[in-house]
Amino acid sequence: MIDLEDELDKREEEAKEREYRRWQDQQDRYTEHAWEYSEPGEEEDWSDEDV
Repeated sequence: MIDLEDELDKREEEAKEREYRRWQDQQDRYTEHAWEYSEPGEEEDWSDEDV
């Protein structure tokens, strides 16, 4: 018989791990993007505002 509390804890830990991996993937993509498109000494404007 499966203990419901243990099963919920396991699923919560798995969900946290998936969320962390998704966050880490986003960070990796951002870092690759920033390095790929920026020139040394050049500041990038990441704002959404039209100037």
